[in-house]
Amino acid sequence: MKNIAILGSTGSIGINTLKIIKNNQGHFRVFALVSNKNYRLLFHQVIEFKPKFVYVHDLKALNKLKKLLDTVKHNTIFLSQNDDIDSIFIKKKPDIVVAGIVGSAGLKWVISSIKHNKKILLANKETLVMAGPLINKLLLKSKAQLLPVDSEHNSIFQLTNTLNTQQIKNINDILLTGSGGPFRKKSLSSIKLATPKQAINHPIWKMGAKISVDSATLMNKSLELIEAHNIFNFSFDKYKVLIQPEGVIHGIVNMKDGSSFAHMYNADMKIPISNVLFYPNYNSYMSSNINFSNLKQINFEEPRHNIFPSIKLAHEVLKQGMSAQIALNASNEIAVDLFLKKRIKFTSIVEIIDKCLNEQKFNSAKNLEETLEIDKVSRIFAKKISEKFYV
Repeated sequence: MKNIAILGSTGSIGINTLKIIKNNQGHFRVFALVSNKNYRLLFHQVIEFKPKFVYVHDLKALNKLKKLLDTVKHNTIFLSQNDDIDSIFIKKKPDIVVAGIVGSAGLKWVISSIKHNKKILLANKETLVMAGPLINKLLLKSKAQLLPVDSEHNSIFQLTNTLNTQQIKNINDILLTGSGGPFRKKSLSSIKLATPKQAINHPIWKMGAKISVDSATLMNKSLELIEAHNIFNFSFDKYKVLIQPEGVIHGIVNMKDGSSFAHMYNADMKIPISNVLFYPNYNSYMSSNINFSNLKQINFEEPRHNIFPSIKLAHEVLKQGMSAQIALNASNEIAVDLFLKKRIKFTSIVEIIDKCLNEQKFNSAKNLEETLEIDKVSRIFAKKISEKFYV
């Protein structure tokens, strides 16, 4: 029986992970649940899964959760941002940590999990964007295991695991696919008028607001390129982005002999989650296969870089180093938040990021403290730049 801590239990990754655990109660026990402020859903999760610990970042939400749970019998211990999470539960019992917190907030949790030799299921791409080299150094010094949850990275993980050493050496390139988001075929003039409601209406996946906007700008592909570079031991020039609108092919490995390996499945995040949850054993989650007779066509497109310039930013920041990656992520989080609050236009998101990267001077980040300091400074700078784009 493996004990699991789920960081971001009320998000899409957390919800899907709990569905898998519910059907495999003889394999896993929920040890801790972590959420930002969705106390109503967290209340139902506590009642059903009976975790030993619950962490709620928002203090008002924590108090509301306590009041709800006062009405029922439970043994759950409440934690907040005022508690030493590292020593209270990360250090102790969880065998597996599901890192499903969105944004830079997940970085400290992942580093703590590595230091305490946990099996980490990483769905937080920002962690590797901000601190990939630092994370990899820490992994070399620990017994921790970091496994990718994102559909694209999990597909590449599964594909490369089937190849022998000689085949690995003869990989020509690796394609990270994406649906293209809700504005795939839209003109630049119409995209400029896009609303938050339109941007979060993803054609394939049901996700949170921030990651849905990242998918709409294709910034998610930029972040995923950087993440892939930090997960797999391949040079950055081997990675490419390909739009696959039907969302059934999640990763492709092209070989030098002209052959290709593709990983295909219906859009169901429980498939990659269960793969790494049970790894190295074969997972027991059963999903329906693609009905190829009903699949009329599979299309591929190059990204429209003139409309969606965010992918090119990944190449630029990787040349500049980790500090530029931190600034990319920080300015993106600030700009997306402002767009969701209707303070800036959709197209201003990438414009703000580009300005922040070009106008900000970076010091080299060598450790967590310096990483967090650059993140802090970059956010302040991005907020100041954003004022020029207010509508």
